Amino acid sequence: MKNLLAILFLFTLVSCGGKNKKTESATSEITSTKESTKEESTTADGDKWVSKELLDEFGEASGVKCAYLSTYGTFSNSATSGSHLFVELLFTKNKAGILLHEYSDDKPAAKFIGGGGKMKMKKSDGTDISISITGDWDKQGGLSISGSDYNKLKEFITKNDGEIKVVITDKYSSSYNFKINSNSFESELAKL
Repeated sequence: MKNLLAILFLFTLVSCGGKNKKTESATSEITSTKESTKEESTTADGDKWVSKELLDEFGEASGVKCAYLSTYGTFSNSATSGSHLFVELLFTKNKAGILLHEYSDDKPAAKFIGGGGKMKMKKSDGTDISISITGDWDKQGGLSISGSDYNKLKEFITKNDGEIKVVITDKYSSSYNFKINSNSFESELAKL
């Protein structure tokens, strides 16, 4: 009987133990910057562009700086509608990264199966733009915009003051909706 009670006590002790605290792993430039600035906001009003340094696959400073913004939105696809979306935007000197984290802030960034998609943006004055997404940010995921589309995107954000609505769609009917604030974008980009 004593052995049975000892086993039950150990089982209860082990099964009721607290969860391990989540540790952040800086394993690639896709999800890592030197400092974390996730802001708990559902709109872009509180979000601010900041300068950051990307980390390499070893979690060390890469020497590559970016203008960085994080915000929240929603996404929908054939399996869900209006689900939680955490978005990170990164602008280096010659390319932009869009990291779409579905359901949870710490999930790996989505990749578009079959590649490609469209990003539509609309300023508060009604001016809009459509940009092609043709690449991956890196091997782990995320979306990349480069070349003339990068220049078009950079100019659109720079020439705005305030909020921009964004809708990203892929070839298979997934839709990502969020807002960004363009204030301070140009000054942070100038630091690169």
